[in-house]
Amino acid sequence: MSLTQGAFLIALSVMGTYWFVMGWVPSLWQYLPRLMATYNSVENLGWIFLMALPIMLGMLRNQLGTVDRFVFHIRSNSKLSVSGRRLTVLLGAFTMLFIVGNAIILIPTIKTVNWGPLSDQLNAALDSSLGAPSNDYRISLQNRVLTRSFFFYQPDRFDTGGRAALLDPDPFFNSWYMTDVFYKNDLGSIDTVYIDDRPVANVSSLIESPSNFGGEKFWLDWYGVNAAVFYDYSFDQTLGNYSARPSLFSVVERPTTYAAPEIIVKPASPSAILVATNATIIGFYSAARNSQDEYRSLISLLSEMGLGSRFVIPLYLQSIADVFASPIQLLVTDSFTYSEKGPEMQTLFQTADIVVLSSMDVQPGLSTTAQPMGNRLLVDMPVSLSQLVNGREEGAYYFARSALILPITSINTTTSAYYPPETMILSPNRWSASYRTSNAEGSLQTQQNSVTLNVTSSDTTRNAQFNIQSYLPSRVPLSNDLLVSFSVQTTANITLGVSFSSTLVCCQNYVAIDQQISSGRSVDFQIPFSRFYKWYNSSAMFGVARDLTFSVDLPSGNPNVVVQIANVSVASPAYTISTLAEPLSLSSDGVLEHDTTAIGVGLLNRSNSSTTILNLSGDEPRNISALASFSGGEASEQYDEVLTIGGNGLTAPSVALFLQESPYSTVHEEWTNNENMVAQSIPQGFRGLLWKETYSPLWKIGSESNLTRSQLNYYYAGPGMIYVPMANYATGINASISSTGFQSLALASAPVFTIAALAVLRNRLPVFGSRKQEPAAEVEKH
Repeated sequence: MSLTQGAFLIALSVMGTYWFVMGWVPSLWQYLPRLMATYNSVENLGWIFLMALPIMLGMLRNQLGTVDRFVFHIRSNSKLSVSGRRLTVLLGAFTMLFIVGNAIILIPTIKTVNWGPLSDQLNAALDSSLGAPSNDYRISLQNRVLTRSFFFYQPDRFDTGGRAALLDPDPFFNSWYMTDVFYKNDLGSIDTVYIDDRPVANVSSLIESPSNFGGEKFWLDWYGVNAAVFYDYSFDQTLGNYSARPSLFSVVERPTTYAAPEIIVKPASPSAILVATNATIIGFYSAARNSQDEYRSLISLLSEMGLGSRFVIPLYLQSIADVFASPIQLLVTDSFTYSEKGPEMQTLFQTADIVVLSSMDVQPGLSTTAQPMGNRLLVDMPVSLSQLVNGREEGAYYFARSALILPITSINTTTSAYYPPETMILSPNRWSASYRTSNAEGSLQTQQNSVTLNVTSSDTTRNAQFNIQSYLPSRVPLSNDLLVSFSVQTTANITLGVSFSSTLVCCQNYVAIDQQISSGRSVDFQIPFSRFYKWYNSSAMFGVARDLTFSVDLPSGNPNVVVQIANVSVASPAYTISTLAEPLSLSSDGVLEHDTTAIGVGLLNRSNSSTTILNLSGDEPRNISALASFSGGEASEQYDEVLTIGGNGLTAPSVALFLQESPYSTVHEEWTNNENMVAQSIPQGFRGLLWKETYSPLWKIGSESNLTRSQLNYYYAGPGMIYVPMANYATGINASISSTGFQSLALASAPVFTIAALAVLRNRLPVFGSRKQEPAAEVEKH
């Protein structure tokens, strides 16, 4: 093997290793520059193999081409001996036949994928749903299918997610955003997603409880997103929870001619990319080694409560100098840092409060203390950030309330009515026919403890349906502890539907379960409400019912069936209905405080509208539930009652609302190119600008006024964004970035050095394929 061949094979091995890592080892992606998409690794490894193959064959030919002796013998009826030269010829011929044969088989089967029709449909749906493009908001794309054609069809829109996530130099928060927004209730399905579309970091320990969609409000706010677009991947639970919260989100489904529809989720109150704000500024500073983890825990607490940038803006301060230079109203630190830097921080009490949390996990039960320090407070919270995060809503609300990070107002209850557990026996004479299809005729006969339905179909080519309904003696809460019991016997195979109906007169809805019943002997059923999953209208779910319905579905081909339903009973758990002092909307930001022993809570109003029951079953009892956890109801509905399932009715619930007292204003931005942004009109009266762009120390941000221009300081804000304190005289800003990182320098310099080396050493490089000439004397010896 010559020096050139060895160098060429080593180079191919290095490139092969790179493409293997970028295709199948995600944990190393953050350390290497990405040159192409993940799926291109297969193609590039194929090219590397095709380049290496002739080199290796050439090496083999050089070794065997001069060997005249037999390399091996095959002994059979006729003796076959193969010399080195003949073996070389045979290998060459076999290789050519293999390449030609493979091409003859594969080339006719290759068909170019035409993505045009799908891209046309997806982008037409975006335009019809979102209207004219705007620089003020982003849209968020779930995967590469949406991202692939986005820049061609939508050159005037900004986006986040999809392939754009791979460009983030710090992908942790981007992974958190994608996990929360796209995969919240389908975390177990992430491994089924194409590798380019998966979040890089595992953030499952930091996201909110499954029912709490305050986090989705938080992340869509911080990323300046006015629409999240789903396509191709089926995440029914996450999308279902968006649809079930019409006060917070609107969900639009656009059909396509392909396997899946395009689904667009829009927040009710989107927040722009560039905002002038007077929101409370919270600084976080820690000298501990795990300061970054502590800051992420702080972000987790804020997202748990849905406290987006309109309420508070956290700053990650990396030095004690930044603490004094930043315009914070409150500093959050840990006990280790305060013990080290406390004397230096005393002057900070002139302008800010200080909240000190424990650096380590402590025993629960210790109370928070607030000590006046001049006009400010020193708040000592004997609990660690990790303990608060593990406490979910309770820990997050405890921090928000104790740290005094924003004003909170309460809505108390005025009266409460307790209803003990009850088992209602439904007598046969309470049943009546309620609905039938046009081909169904039916009659009811009652006996002592049963009702018999005789259903006849006049058109056996299609199914026939006949329903009976009973008005319950009292309202029942649709919690997991609700139990329906009955026995049924039928003369033909049927589908028996069992459903509860909404008490709302204007807008009928139901939730049901279907049971397959075979003809023959009587069958007993005990069905808990946790098995009821079939909603007529999932965007208007409810939590209290007054009607029970049985639906007999007779399959086609059957002219008649007799169904006997007996011993029907409904067991309802104990519950309490408490009246609020004033009505409440689910679009409000806050929490519901309730009895720790409660097994479920819901919201009602006197018009018989209700939310679904939030089930509180779990290993740890809790007494705090975020309002964003409640689903169902209409978008504009007001609620003035709280329904508590379980407990003894002695603990009155209350609502704590977070007040947004700080004004804010959208600021329009324009990009002159990919590295320069200009905002020419900034309203007066605001202390700072929140720019939801990826933080980097390479940004240069300047202010402009009618008289002067000056450079502005900026800070790492929220989940990796930028906060710029503003001078009163500034009327506009400009921002520019120049990428001079290690990766960009390496990529730019590698070809330059290679060409230079080839130019300088052109006379010293061995000629590929040449052989070293031996002296004439040496040749004569041979």
